[in-house]
Amino acid sequence: MVFLTFTILSSEQKNNEEKKLKKTLINLNKEFIDLKRRVDLYVLKEHRIAFKDTNSIGSEKIATHKNEFQNTPSVKNYNQKYRNSLIYYYGFMYPSDSNFRNYQIQFRRGHHISIQYNRQYRSLFVGTSLSAKFYDNYRVMGIPILNEMNVKGNNQLISTSVFGGWEIPISDLFFFRVKVSNGIAFTDHKLKIQNEYLTQSDTSFYYSLLIGAGVQWTHPFEVLIFYQYDGNTNTQDYSKQSFNQVGISFGLDY
Repeated sequence: MVFLTFTILSSEQKNNEEKKLKKTLINLNKEFIDLKRRVDLYVLKEHRIAFKDTNSIGSEKIATHKNEFQNTPSVKNYNQKYRNSLIYYYGFMYPSDSNFRNYQIQFRRGHHISIQYNRQYRSLFVGTSLSAKFYDNYRVMGIPILNEMNVKGNNQLISTSVFGGWEIPISDLFFFRVKVSNGIAFTDHKLKIQNEYLTQSDTSFYYSLLIGAGVQWTHPFEVLIFYQYDGNTNTQDYSKQSFNQVGISFGLDY
């Protein structure tokens, strides 16, 4: 009888312990779930703060780049007090007729190149240039009996000049340029009539007028389509000579 009572008590005690263990496990599981939820919330909060800071830094960088882009001049600033420009010109040249001694002489189409430095004050500018022209002889006219004769030989004109002019902005992209120059021309003529060469080198007064329309695709580069009329005064055997040029120029502002 005693043994049976002890067995029943042991069984009840065992059941109570199992219940307590289950309850403990349930409580631990709840605490674990609660702790996991808190950790997840903390991690999510930290990610949000980091993402917010990243967006803030990105926005600041974008704003900075935007300001830098806006502050970078994409067109010419005519309100800027001083600017420097280096410009290269190339054009096709059409020499007018001239006189060689008592005869009229005609020339073939030639080439004109020039490089110039500009010092600009707002829309006005001054500067200096060095230019060269190369062209061939065509024929001499007014010869007795023969009337005209085809001739050979080449000519060149090197000039250095000072100039002044102004640029008129048409829009943010386009502009109009006018330039007047005066200087010295060094001419070298080589005239071949049959088997005889006649050469002459002289110095004379040089003048020019240039007009053109330009576009500035991006700062500091520019492109200009131009027309130029220029010439030089009389030399020993040659009368005054004038030229018409049409061409393109490329410039760099700095």
